[in-house]
Amino acid sequence: MARLRASSIELLMDTGRRPDEVCQLPLDCVTLDADSSPVLVYDNHNGARNGRRLPISRATAEVITVQQGRGTAAARALIARSWQLGLIILLLIGHGAGANDGQRRPGWPDSS
Repeated sequence: MARLRASSIELLMDTGRRPDEVCQLPLDCVTLDADSSPVLVYDNHNGARNGRRLPISRATAEVITVQQGRGTAAARALIARSWQLGLIILLLIGHGAGANDGQRRPGWPDSS
């Protein structure tokens, strides 16, 4: 959490974006200009101007991409845990007491 906070503060200071604007940045918000300089691509919702391009330093671009890597890894881990939990619940429901007696359970849709 401390890394996320530090990255957020650095991003706010370096870009001048508001906290809510930083929270709305898409995953692919850093790209390169024609001269290979990093730019931050964001949407200005108040002015209905999407795809705005803000030149940023390479250090700021690195802060963003490193944090995205952390977030992506955390998201993958969360999805894996959620999937595993769902599978465990499915197995428990499907293999509960008397589940293998061939009878339909009340309220379950007919699979035929």
